[in-house]
Amino acid sequence: GTYLEEIGDHGRAIECYLSALDLCPFSENLYRRLMLCYEKTGRRGEALTVCQRYRRTLIAAHGIEPSKKTMELYHRLRNDLRPPLPVPSHPSGK
Repeated sequence: GTYLEEIGDHGRAIECYLSALDLCPFSENLYRRLMLCYEKTGRRGEALTVCQRYRRTLIAAHGIEPSKKTMELYHRLRNDLRPPLPVPSHPSGK
């Protein structure tokens, strides 16, 4: 997957990471790489879904949350999906 990312083939990297997760369902690094590939292909919603899936899997199996690093990536991706806040107009009209 990493090689595919390096050569810019994020679509195939996604396929690789999804297959790898079937074998290693608790690999946080694989989930993060997958999230980043989704982001690079403009599929941020899918990246968020991947993180939510990982979080549910981890809590169910081990009763723990994902690492701070993974959750920071999740929040960054989530915030990037929000529309920008409108710029307030100046009360004097300037």
